[in-house]
Amino acid sequence: MKTLSQKVYNAILLLFVIGLFGCGGGGGTNEGGGDNNGGGANEIPARTTSTQYLLHFAQWDGAKYNYIDENRITNVPPNTDFERWAVEQTVDDISLYFFKSGTGNTIRHFPLNRNTESFEYKRDYTIVGAPADAKFGKFGASRGTLLYLQSQSNPAKFYLFTYDSGQERYEYDDSSYQLANIPSDADLNRWGVTTDALGFTFLYTFQEGSNTTVYEFKGDLFNPRTLVFSDTQIISGIPSTADFSDFGTSGVTFSMNFIETNTTEIICGREGERACKITERIPSCDAGLVEDFMTQKCVKE
Repeated sequence: MKTLSQKVYNAILLLFVIGLFGCGGGGGTNEGGGDNNGGGANEIPARTTSTQYLLHFAQWDGAKYNYIDENRITNVPPNTDFERWAVEQTVDDISLYFFKSGTGNTIRHFPLNRNTESFEYKRDYTIVGAPADAKFGKFGASRGTLLYLQSQSNPAKFYLFTYDSGQERYEYDDSSYQLANIPSDADLNRWGVTTDALGFTFLYTFQEGSNTTVYEFKGDLFNPRTLVFSDTQIISGIPSTADFSDFGTSGVTFSMNFIETNTTEIICGREGERACKITERIPSCDAGLVEDFMTQKCVKE
């Protein structure tokens, strides 16, 4: 009869043999496999990218709109649509609005932070009651309380929405603006609307094929909802890197505004490069590399 110690010894020996054969049986997978010899684990990963958003603006000097400066757009939440936006200005503030991607009833508010001089995301608002004919593409904003959506069937017609502070949303006003005396080459796909300090509404369109010539339409005391062509104006000095497929206008300072999107590769994480920051990517270095905390670079293990 085997003693207890012999039984324990035999059990340990059996486990050892099973483990030995188990390791051996799996070895063939790694000898010629792609995992360790040129496979995906050794591929150089794609670069991480960083996107910067800028708002360029040109201000009216009495003769034309001259480029002045730019502001950054920050704290941008995911699913923000930079192809559908508007700018509005009051006496005290200026803000940007963007549609939430994939929606026609949610806009995102980015007021200007005077301390950082950047437009920073604050909150979302909803739009309700829009006519079936409303186009949820380009839109306009003014006075902090008004939004404008273009008609699909009549591009010279613009539906008005007003802000309901109690419900904290924009509601269709059951009214609209209509352009009149429109030049034959007015580009009604590129437009901006604003209200000046006296409450008069102005709408601008680009001349077709031009990124520097705009047509001005304005209302008056007797026909405030009919915006009549009144002038041709010039925009000068906007960087060529700006997106001219859309623009915004602000009426207190009378400026024309354009967005630029810059996406660049972040140079970090590869051998000899700086280690990536935690906000850029994790891990900070590629596979097979470690971070040298003295030099803050990625080196071989």
